[in-house]
Amino acid sequence: MEPNFSKMIGDRIKEIRESKKLSLESVAEKAHLSVAAFKNLEEGKRKRITVSLSYDVARALDVPVKELLGNIN
Repeated sequence: MEPNFSKMIGDRIKEIRESKKLSLESVAEKAHLSVAAFKNLEEGKRKRITVSLSYDVARALDVPVKELLGNIN
């Protein structure tokens, strides 16, 4: 069974967001996404995650992209 990278990235985003005690709504706004789109991202329902989106989300979470994606194997 192939790993679900969308789910792993979504879990990592949620982990970082919750550790910083940030609301889903505030991070979604900073990342220029609707709340529904950001929720789908966290839940691993978004199948395509672009480099640009990765940078937007990392910026919204105030972390380097490497931290956002670094532990995804």
